[in-house]
Amino acid sequence: MPLIGPELILLILILILLFRPRTIKDLASALGRLAAEFRGSEDRGMRSIVEVAEKLGIDARGMSEEELLKEIRKRISR
Repeated sequence: MPLIGPELILLILILILLFRPRTIKDLASALGRLAAEFRGSEDRGMRSIVEVAEKLGIDARGMSEEELLKEIRKRISR
């Protein structure tokens, strides 16, 4: 069940009391860096798929990751 309204405000107040505001800022910053790293790893994975597709002679422009994987599997199974 998502936290909304009073529950969320109460949770934020408890976090402020338990952790100093600077610690909360540091935690939020670390979460932001983690999210950015995750997005970066997704991009690197997609680039690898595109490289494999191009080596197999597949035009990867405009294709989704799923479409590329399906086409790669089709080419490999021939």
